[in-house]
Amino acid sequence: AADVDAVAGSPDVSVSATSARNPAPAARPESVIDGDRRTTWSPAFDDPTPELVLDYGRPVVVSEIGLRTSDGWSRRNNALVRVRVGGQEFVRSIPPTGRVSIPPTRGDRLTMEFVASERSTILASMELAEVVVNGQAFTPPDAEWTGGCGLGPDVAINGETVPTRI
Repeated sequence: AADVDAVAGSPDVSVSATSARNPAPAARPESVIDGDRRTTWSPAFDDPTPELVLDYGRPVVVSEIGLRTSDGWSRRNNALVRVRVGGQEFVRSIPPTGRVSIPPTRGDRLTMEFVASERSTILASMELAEVVVNGQAFTPPDAEWTGGCGLGPDVAINGETVPTRI
């Protein structure tokens, strides 16, 4: 149970995708775990089977994935999602609720590959606002930092850590 609980709110989760329709910060793949339903990730129009990957960097147990889409996309479309965790693969239809269940599976990465079904429209119309794992939303990091004079958080810029001071 501790592994399941550790999934939500983990600051160590990194998110990547095979494509993005828009390069704006609010449309990056990371927007699916930022806790803000106004930000969304959408695959590029020319990506026939877009993938979204949540990398935990350590083993976790995944049993349910909630896909919160904008404008009722999951209710209007009958797309499939191929879920890969710990070397196991599960193909599920995305129901109108967006909740996809799999047997409890341990792995350090959760890969979701979106596949058009015969009745779905193009996948690029999907706007994924949030991914919820095991019923728990991710907790975004605090946007505010407080510290004494002469201190500051380290910031990563283009992969290089840069110390800051206030």
